[in-house]
Amino acid sequence: MPGVLSQSPPGLIVLGEGALRHPEQLARVRARAAIVFFRLPVTACYWALRRNSQQRDGMLMHPWLPDRLDGPRDLQPFLELLRPVAAMADHVVDMESQGVHEVVLSLQKLLPTLGAPRESTDRQRMDKG
Repeated sequence: MPGVLSQSPPGLIVLGEGALRHPEQLARVRARAAIVFFRLPVTACYWALRRNSQQRDGMLMHPWLPDRLDGPRDLQPFLELLRPVAAMADHVVDMESQGVHEVVLSLQKLLPTLGAPRESTDRQRMDKG
């Protein structure tokens, strides 16, 4: 990741949910890039994962989740791992009731602001709309 963060010109780097779960990795990325966190409601996340697991004979095969999900509460330990990332993010995009198209439009509007210097106490939230 250090090589990707030092590329010039800078670009958009999309990381999976586990890439920033270690505080030192999160701090390293935060020092060089703006972090945009895409928040999905627990229930919507649960049902998306259930659909995914059904395609794999009921097995989820995710390193931070149990193989089988019995309910949204099974996601809580994983969501707790992501809480520091969301809290430290420069921008949070709330994906509730938004389709892919709306989320892409939100991200496009956000892109020009990502290179601006960040202030530690000033965090923007991109809620529905």
